[in-house]
Amino acid sequence: MACLLRSYRPDVDLLLQYVHTQLDRAIVSALIEAALRTLPPDTTPEGKAESKIRMQKKRQEAEVAEALFIDRVRASGCLFLTQAEQKAVQLRLTPDVRFLEPVSIDGHLCHWLEYKNFFGFRANPFVASKVKKQLKNYASTLGPGAVVTDLVQADQ
Repeated sequence: MACLLRSYRPDVDLLLQYVHTQLDRAIVSALIEAALRTLPPDTTPEGKAESKIRMQKKRQEAEVAEALFIDRVRASGCLFLTQAEQKAVQLRLTPDVRFLEPVSIDGHLCHWLEYKNFFGFRANPFVASKVKKQLKNYASTLGPGAVVTDLVQADQ
């Protein structure tokens, strides 16, 4: 239904009027966003301006989500350096979290964590290959780590 209604740019409430689901609103929002990415880009000046505003909003939301993630890791009591702290001491590779001592997560030894609150987007089809390269560098240099993803997004 999200794909059928995508040209109307539906929000969660509109989509829920058409379907009866037990899915969480955040999941419905993610489905709408995925459906919207299948539309061709609006190359009009208005469309480009709207896209720029949307990207700025997503960037701000990503920064807030990452800060909340860092706070949750800090609350766990683990000792680590944040990306900013790593940059301050001029480390070459700077994952979002670099543990001072390896941490066991579900039985796996982790030296670092990388937080991603996206799973790719049309504006840059090379995101996946760039992320793979980034993670391979972390793993080969720092040792094993983990990627944390958060697909929960605000309603559209």
